[in-house]
Amino acid sequence: MKFEEALQKLEQIVEQLERGDLPLDKSLEIFEEGIKLSRLCTKQLEEAEQRIELLLNIKDGKPEKIPFQVKEVLTESYEIQEEEILPE
Repeated sequence: MKFEEALQKLEQIVEQLERGDLPLDKSLEIFEEGIKLSRLCTKQLEEAEQRIELLLNIKDGKPEKIPFQVKEVLTESYEIQEEEILPE
């Protein structure tokens, strides 16, 4: 399930629980579903954060500057055929 779907469903569950008009069994049932959705959203957010940190190369809360060099391979018609990122 995608994050946005899970979050939307979780918001619906919260609205249902806040109305307070559900029988106890149904409240417990959707509460349990809400907990599962909450854990799913948390996991996906943590994975997104890790990806961002990896992309930005953040260590100890501070971004690390990594120099790189872009090498472009051009065809005779000067279209970019391949691009490589090489560490310096």
